Amino acid sequence: MWEVDPETKSKLALLQKRPGNSTCIDCSAPSPQWASPKFGTFICLTCAGLHRGLGVHISFVRSIQMDSFKPLELSRMDLGGNIAWREFWEGKSGQSWGRPGEGADGAAQGRLEERYGGDVGRSGEGEVGV
Repeated sequence: MWEVDPETKSKLALLQKRPGNSTCIDCSAPSPQWASPKFGTFICLTCAGLHRGLGVHISFVRSIQMDSFKPLELSRMDLGGNIAWREFWEGKSGQSWGRPGEGADGAAQGRLEERYGGDVGRSGEGEVGV
């Protein structure tokens, strides 16, 4: 049976204890078990599904318990974090963060696409994290 490197799991557990990382960046659900390494953020299962719907060219997700992370992805998680991404996005967009809404009507998907796939999301690739 394949297992995630214990050192990676330990590192992610420590990162999740940092301020802001113990709740989902998008909806504030407690104890997120997923991450978006591209943006260095922690997300819940529901929002991970929405991120998957954006396409890997915008965001991709990894389970912090079951998936492996490349060294660069761990560096982004270490240098980024939920607070850093939120502050970056709000500063660049001039908007307040807010919750994405419910996913059934597509509003949540649209809000996340604006956040991560819009001009600010694309500009954040080189500025937030690594």
